[in-house]
Amino acid sequence: MQAFARGSFFSLSVALKIVSKTTPSRMNWLVEPCERSVLSSLTTPTSRKTGDSHLKFQQPYPEMLLHTYIGSLYAIGCCDSRVRKSTLKAKGVSTMRIISYRSHPQDAWQAGIELDGHVVAATAAYSYGDQLPTVRVLLEAGPAMLSTVLANASEIFAAGDQPLLRLDTLELGAPVADPAKIVCMGLNYADHAAETQMPIPKYPVLFPKYRNSLTGPYSPIVLPRFSSKIDYEAELAVVIGQTCKDVSEQDALHYVAGYTIMNDVTARDWQSFSSQWMPGKAIDTFAPMGPGIVPASELPDPQKLHITTRVNGQVLQDSNTAMMLFSVSKSIEFISTFMTLDPGDIISTGTPAGVGFSRKPPIYLHEGDVVEIEIECIGRIINQVVRSPSL
Repeated sequence: MQAFARGSFFSLSVALKIVSKTTPSRMNWLVEPCERSVLSSLTTPTSRKTGDSHLKFQQPYPEMLLHTYIGSLYAIGCCDSRVRKSTLKAKGVSTMRIISYRSHPQDAWQAGIELDGHVVAATAAYSYGDQLPTVRVLLEAGPAMLSTVLANASEIFAAGDQPLLRLDTLELGAPVADPAKIVCMGLNYADHAAETQMPIPKYPVLFPKYRNSLTGPYSPIVLPRFSSKIDYEAELAVVIGQTCKDVSEQDALHYVAGYTIMNDVTARDWQSFSSQWMPGKAIDTFAPMGPGIVPASELPDPQKLHITTRVNGQVLQDSNTAMMLFSVSKSIEFISTFMTLDPGDIISTGTPAGVGFSRKPPIYLHEGDVVEIEIECIGRIINQVVRSPSL
């Protein structure tokens, strides 16, 4: 993977490689305002195709280019460190995040702590012993240990006397690569229930996803050969931090390690085959997640977060987690009544209105599309839609 140079902005050679394969239209919505003036001067106009409601570009990102470029955007990498830091603070995301990363495709995922585009390996702040250095193992050590690890990482960042990993040289995976459970919620926003012509549920509507669906925050969404009605769903995902059974709504948030983003990608035709939604939901790569876990201590109220989806730069979902029918705490109370939740388990809390299949005409995802989901104080995930090798 290409690495982006340190300094005031990308090295010119790397920037030219990027912009030679990137349309200005995509640049405009991917980069920050401070980056546009630099990169726009390096791009040349490229024609694009525009459908009635579905934007299509002639030059989709190559997968590795997208991964590398977005890794740099995650660090707000074009501008110098002062601009980068001020931009992150303005977005409310200049805080430590727990990530899963690897340096090479053959490596196992391991836990790290990220801040402003730099990463401390969790092994530098926590002794794993004989255990694999994963996020799940870190969470299983308990809230007190997690707090200690975050404090140790904060000291390492502040001291500046140890070599740090650069985020733009790493591959990010789903923040918890191996959860025991992924519990998803449906119809948890009244406006989404209305657009799907479904009644407002009296109790949370639940369905599972599994590890096969997990993919990283900048990894591709792979179109299956058996469906052409692929849809996006922006969701706040809750990461459980300690064993949780029969907890009250008032105490529920004490069991949360932190929050991240999930795209509950859905094959609408397969979802509707029966009353059980799993065939349209539990498909490989249909749960992009990340970019990292914002600790619950940094985000005490998950019900005040702006949530947005863009496809090829077009805003299609624009809402707030305040609009949930069942809050995070109420959902944990309900789920923990009938099952034990363990550290690393994921609860994805449902999507607001604006999904593709309810639009007139419908908007489905196609090869070359780029889906961006952003949640206030957490960050954003950006995934390109690619064709399955078997197609």
